[in-house]
Amino acid sequence: MENKETKKTLSLKERLIEIQCELKAPKDKFNSYGKYSYRSAEGIMEALKPLLKKYEVLLTINDDVVQIGDRYYFKSTAALSTDNESLQVSAFAREDEKQTGMTAAQLSGSTISYCHKYCLGSLFLLDDAKDPDTDEYHEQNDQPKTSKDKRNQAKSSEKPNRDALVSYCKENGLDMGKIAHDFKLNGNVPDKVFAEVLKKLKEEEE
Repeated sequence: MENKETKKTLSLKERLIEIQCELKAPKDKFNSYGKYSYRSAEGIMEALKPLLKKYEVLLTINDDVVQIGDRYYFKSTAALSTDNESLQVSAFAREDEKQTGMTAAQLSGSTISYCHKYCLGSLFLLDDAKDPDTDEYHEQNDQPKTSKDKRNQAKSSEKPNRDALVSYCKENGLDMGKIAHDFKLNGNVPDKVFAEVLKKLKEEEE
């Protein structure tokens, strides 16, 4: 694998496999509330840089905002490419409706970073069992719930099938924005419709 000419003959998938096997992205951050270590998107990207250069592949991450039902989600897409091949993985995340203590810009930035992390994790086979990770998240969410928070929580649980569909798409690398467009999903669609779409997707997979 050390011969440069040999590397050039590798397909993009073969190069990705090599990177996945060689990548060392330690969990160099520590959450003092949960008492566990975790990795950040920035840490993953720093660990990737020498491997991307070694195997002569380009990594880009693009962000978009998509509407799923009556909510808006950040969609991050990590694309790995050579001169004539490319592959990509997407991840979705939305801002916490009851988050306090952060400006709108900080909240959006934190959500996008979280989305980048899981996008990269899916592409390079990294995992984190506990999230959200940062101390700041726990500091802001350990506060007692107000009546408004409880109403928001109740509202969030009104459409469990929609949430299940979003999770399914995220786990299987499906484009939720395209699915919402194809099946005409919006905020006025009954929750049972999301269940029917999820069932159809699972049947197609089988």
